[in-house]
Amino acid sequence: MSSNSETPSLCVIDVLNDPRHAFSQVFENFLAAESLRLPYHFYNGRDLQTDYGPILQQPPPGILISGSLDSVYERQDWMLRLEDFIRAAHAAEVPIFGVCFGHQILASALGGQVESMGSWEFGPQPLYLQGTHPYLQGFASGDPVVQVHQDHVAVLPPGAVSLALSENTPHQIFVLGQSFGVQFHPEYTVEMLQAIIENRGERIVRKGPFRSLEHLQALATHWQLPRSARRILRNFFAQRGLLGAP
Repeated sequence: MSSNSETPSLCVIDVLNDPRHAFSQVFENFLAAESLRLPYHFYNGRDLQTDYGPILQQPPPGILISGSLDSVYERQDWMLRLEDFIRAAHAAEVPIFGVCFGHQILASALGGQVESMGSWEFGPQPLYLQGTHPYLQGFASGDPVVQVHQDHVAVLPPGAVSLALSENTPHQIFVLGQSFGVQFHPEYTVEMLQAIIENRGERIVRKGPFRSLEHLQALATHWQLPRSARRILRNFFAQRGLLGAP
């Protein structure tokens, strides 16, 4: 539930910029699918007028940064402002959870490097764990996760630890202090992937491993996902004490 009260609320930084798939709706669909109710407040991370200052005056229990259609290495003004905020939140030890682009800009802000892969990693792909973390409870190495990206964290921030990899991406999860980034989308469903194929399928095929749009569409009819990937985000909420909210 969105919150405007004084109840400590999850800070959600929305940078998606996709009119066909508003992150607010994606996030609310995730909460509904998981039967979760928690206090949260959305901030438009792309708006140069967004005032991040008050957020850290009374630090939230956690910060969630969404995915985006943009690339971190474009270095747009709003990205630079967001990186400043990330560094301040990280220094204040506010727990941060970055998803896809959020994972990448988190790495960039803390001293890592993001690069283009030259092709897409798309669809359910097995994720192999290289370490443990409370957020990973209930997730088994080799379980599939939803991938929708053509950029990746090529160099980790100093001191960061890589916790998982996939066939095409060496740093699928990293942790540095209270900052935690995942390259995949724990909030996405197979239905969301099918909607993305409908809107961006031809572009994905041009730079992906699929032979044709028909090949991708046919393959997508067989995709299934266990709930274990979604539990990673749920575990973040639980660790931040958000699931006990009325």
